[in-house]
Amino acid sequence: MKNWISVQKHPIIAGTIGATLGVLYWYFIGCSSGNCGIASNWYSSMGAGLIMGYFLGDIAKNKNNKA
Repeated sequence: MKNWISVQKHPIIAGTIGATLGVLYWYFIGCSSGNCGIASNWYSSMGAGLIMGYFLGDIAKNKNNKA
């Protein structure tokens, strides 16, 4: 488990930051009508931020390993 965490360090950190930014986006900007698919509630906004952050962290990890 420790080995997996050390290998996936960048995606985990980026996913956490993305989830936090997703909740902040929902809180400060959000969707007033409630018809928005991602920003209508906090958990969908957090999930979208988590997924985007994780994938961006994975891309950064792969580029970091090649260099």
